[in-house]
Amino acid sequence: MGALGDSIKTTVDGIIDNANFRTTVTITPRTPALDSYGGYGAITDNEGSSSQAYGVPYNQIQPELQLPFKAGDLKIGEVNIIFKSSTNIVTTDKVTFNSTDWDVRVVEPIIFNDVNVATIVTLSPRVDSINS
Repeated sequence: MGALGDSIKTTVDGIIDNANFRTTVTITPRTPALDSYGGYGAITDNEGSSSQAYGVPYNQIQPELQLPFKAGDLKIGEVNIIFKSSTNIVTTDKVTFNSTDWDVRVVEPIIFNDVNVATIVTLSPRVDSINS
């Protein structure tokens, strides 16, 4: 039943592994922590151990795959990156690529024929990156 989905997953994984398309991305897990002022003070990020993954900006991979759907509307400054379905990423993570830190706004699996073929992530520029 998922043979076509498995074939598409193999194709997507091959594109993400291709040095002509991919970019190296650093994923850093974060746990926000409030100060002791009852939630009215600063929020700091407790960062965990970073890991690296390969990703491909969606506008670069979409024509190659000829996907029949739009990945979603982007706000000014945002980007979409496609990762392998095995990449572990959540909305509290910080993503760094092209020397810029990004916040993860949306994480969506791409499902085809009951197979998770990839994960598309919408990234917003971090406010502290914009101001520095």
